[in-house]
Amino acid sequence: METDTLSQESTPTLRDYVSIVRRRKWAVVSVMLVALGAALILVWLSTPEYISHAEVLLSPSNSIVEGGPGTSQNELNLETETQIVQSPAIAEPAAERMQTSLPLTALLKQVSVKSSGEAEILIISFRSTSQEMARSGAQAFVDSYLEFKRQQAVDVQEEARGQLAAEIEAQTADLARVNRIIAGGTPGSAEYVGAQAERSFLTEQIRDLRSRLTDLSDVVISPGRVIGPASPASEDSRSGFLLLAIGLLVGLVGGIVLAFVLEGLSDRLRGREDLERRLGAPVLGMIPRMRRRRANGLSFAHPRAINGPATEAFRLLRANLVFASGEADIRTVLVTSGSAEEGKTTTVANLGIALAESGRRVVLVSADLRRPDLHEFFGLPNEKGLAEMLLDGRPLSTTRAVGIENLRVIPAGRAVASSSAEILESDAMASVLRRLRETFEFVLIDSPPVFIADPLVIAPQVDAVLVVADARRSSRTSIAFARQQLEGRSPVLLGAVLNRYDLLKPAVQSTSYTHYDTSEPDAAQRRWSFRTVSSKDRNGSEERARATPRVGGRAGS
Repeated sequence: METDTLSQESTPTLRDYVSIVRRRKWAVVSVMLVALGAALILVWLSTPEYISHAEVLLSPSNSIVEGGPGTSQNELNLETETQIVQSPAIAEPAAERMQTSLPLTALLKQVSVKSSGEAEILIISFRSTSQEMARSGAQAFVDSYLEFKRQQAVDVQEEARGQLAAEIEAQTADLARVNRIIAGGTPGSAEYVGAQAERSFLTEQIRDLRSRLTDLSDVVISPGRVIGPASPASEDSRSGFLLLAIGLLVGLVGGIVLAFVLEGLSDRLRGREDLERRLGAPVLGMIPRMRRRRANGLSFAHPRAINGPATEAFRLLRANLVFASGEADIRTVLVTSGSAEEGKTTTVANLGIALAESGRRVVLVSADLRRPDLHEFFGLPNEKGLAEMLLDGRPLSTTRAVGIENLRVIPAGRAVASSSAEILESDAMASVLRRLRETFEFVLIDSPPVFIADPLVIAPQVDAVLVVADARRSSRTSIAFARQQLEGRSPVLLGAVLNRYDLLKPAVQSTSYTHYDTSEPDAAQRRWSFRTVSSKDRNGSEERARATPRVGGRAGS
């Protein structure tokens, strides 16, 4: 079942492909601009082409003598006539008229023909890099075509004349034979009477054939006429537009191909499903990007945005964490990441406040003895903290109140970067965690990334580990490395938090319950003071008083 689910999630959809193109849109646009620029250069450097047009009104193929061989008027087939114009039979005399030595194949590539619907008109066009050649070429093909059709009609006429002459000769011979029978026969006999009837019939036939032959000689042959002589050649802009269109199309296709190549080569994390596959644990929360509140980069879920996206995201994370930890009695949770500045400290501070707001006793421990930031979230000094508790045996009273009910904070204390791993691996650390676990319902431990030894020595001493990843910066390699480092060290890899998630991406969200106030606080409120805020929920019951923090933590810590 698990394998089937993974396979299903791994199957790319149309939305995935569109997302890739959107993420790599600048690569696509860049390739398109390069291709379009190349096409513009080719258009600029190419020799201009000129085109001339001539129009011919066609005439049906005439039979000459009605009722004789080839005497019916034939319907014109414009497609056939178009093919005739573009055949070597027309190109050869046209080349002689143009006095050009171009091969017939090359000459035929320069001519084009189109018909004008039911009007039986052919529009013959000729292209050339020379204006004069374009005009003479169009006229030469028109003249050659009309000459070809005239000669074709003459050949038909001559063939008909020959057939009529042959019939007259045969009928005349039969008449002579009948006359001989009459001259030597007995008047009144059956043979004599039959011969007289046959002579009358043959005489009439010969007279009719001679009349048709006379009519045939009087026929004027007209295969068609020029109704629009070759026009002065004008520059053909279609080739330039065609080059630009091809350049744009090639650029678009090339840009999309490049986008997929870059995406395939990229090591960047690709969303929630990718994080779950790489880490082998569920994503418990997806935190949207929060605005920085101060010049030093501190950020926090806006306390006035009671139903804002960030606030709701941490409440959802709180609910998932409580549910995931309830059955296993998980209280001490180490928060780490695969690389630096992915939002660990931000997550610890905001999640701690969300848990405290729900009435649970929470302590936040700054175990990042190398680059401590947690104390800055709450405006606390960092003179005494975890380091003093471990080195000097200070009691739990070192925990600091921050003005939020049920929430305590233990700063990192003095910097001991050179021996931080040894201090955190000591029995004193295990004892501190044990006592904190007995006193508080949740112990959230802020630690460095897993490429430093500190979180790896803490992991065996806690109930579970929570991994934070940045939707914009985290790499697949760092997540895989975090999983590799934590496997076997932590009793439970509880899950992950995807930080700085883009809310504009498709997601399950609801905006129908209340208005989201995500406006920036005014200058007087930007340094938030400890004060009590109460509000009414939708049922009219008053929520319990709650204090708001004075500052936040680093957005990237």
